[in-house]
Amino acid sequence: INPNEVIQLLLLIRGAALYHSRFESDKTDAKNILLDALRLTQPSFNITQFMTYKYSFIELRILLLYAILLAEEKELSLSTKILYFILERLKKGAPTPYQMFLLVKIYTNICYNYHLEDAHKKVLLVADEALAFCLEKETTHGLNSLYYRKGIAEYHLKNKNYMSSLFRSFFILKLTGKEDLLIIYQKVTKEQYGIEIPMEY
Repeated sequence: INPNEVIQLLLLIRGAALYHSRFESDKTDAKNILLDALRLTQPSFNITQFMTYKYSFIELRILLLYAILLAEEKELSLSTKILYFILERLKKGAPTPYQMFLLVKIYTNICYNYHLEDAHKKVLLVADEALAFCLEKETTHGLNSLYYRKGIAEYHLKNKNYMSSLFRSFFILKLTGKEDLLIIYQKVTKEQYGIEIPMEY
């Protein structure tokens, strides 16, 4: 076992805990911790030069969380570039179940970044690619999020099929027993977009 990788894993766990904090200062601390983790094995690491380095799996996981934090700070362009970089690395070969989980998470975050940029056509393209990936790999993980992002993109693009995508998202939540999350989705959809999804559909 590489001792540095053990420390990196512990720092990743610490960074993830701070990421989920409700305090903004903790998110800044999370970014610093993640950079410290990467610099354990790559002392000269600079996030703007991220493509010039080689990464272990744990380092890609650290980089993924860092990209998500960047998006929260509206550094969307860099965040999306990092997410695509990790996506291509993880897609090589036969992904493990956990890697498939990460791939769907990456697709979802890319969709959300494009959503924040009002790049709805790009959201649609990425969501469709991700849904095709899920179908190919026979995984249901993240389907509700992908169909939701697709439906909202279709809504913005005035595509009449948007309700079909939203229904699928909500049906998956209901089917998997995520009633609390379903209620939140319904509330947000009504408040932000004026779209009312009936409880029975």
